[in-house]
Amino acid sequence: MVDTTDGRVEGDVGKPNLSDVTVLVVNGIQACVVTDFNNTCVKSFYTRNNQPCHSRLPLVNSPWGATQLKENQVMVAVPDYSQIVTVEVTPDLVLLSTITTSRWYYSLAVLSPSSLAAGTYYCVDILDMGGHVLRSVDNQIQFTRPFCMCVNNKGNILVSDCEKKSVTCVTSEGDVVWRYAPTGDRALIFPCGITTTSTGDILLADRYTNKVIQLTESGEYVRDVLTSQDGVPSLRGLWSDNHGSIFVTGDGKIKEFINT
Repeated sequence: MVDTTDGRVEGDVGKPNLSDVTVLVVNGIQACVVTDFNNTCVKSFYTRNNQPCHSRLPLVNSPWGATQLKENQVMVAVPDYSQIVTVEVTPDLVLLSTITTSRWYYSLAVLSPSSLAAGTYYCVDILDMGGHVLRSVDNQIQFTRPFCMCVNNKGNILVSDCEKKSVTCVTSEGDVVWRYAPTGDRALIFPCGITTTSTGDILLADRYTNKVIQLTESGEYVRDVLTSQDGVPSLRGLWSDNHGSIFVTGDGKIKEFINT
């Protein structure tokens, strides 16, 4: 572990519940962007002139998943209001736009400049950038609560389902490439945050075992990268950058680790 950031800032009314994390580099400044479900806002944490800084953007309701849209933009799901908001990161936060969707989406992942994947109860949809459903890639048997997701370097969607206790790799057309649902000692308890590394491997946060698990790009177990012995909190969000850093959220904090 190389850094810990307290997610509580001025204006919060309760303990932060940091559902997701995305890390951007804007004008040479690293900005850690998190969604705070309890305090109904998006926050960014960064360092300027060797001083810790933060920005807080209030929303109409509690945000959940976030995904990077452009070098300096993120999209955030606000499920209870059926909204997806686009936020500019300068590294301070500026609300750019809001779209209304036909369903409550919890997880988001950008597929292309014109489409994104979005997950809600029993469903993963492909949306255009106006929030309209282009197609669904699953059915009730396949997913139950696909509340975290990302896109790998082949353009496939990696879906972390906390109720099915599984990770599924599915194409944007709905074909299942593989599924990771181990049993026994390696059984998942509450899979949540998921991200890919610069080498194509997959990192998965299992909340109630306080583990970050590494899988190959074909869904095979490699090792436990982080465990409770590393001081990992009750996990939710997970992000990996191109330099070997892993960012996790939990217990109202953001922790950064170096993957060795």
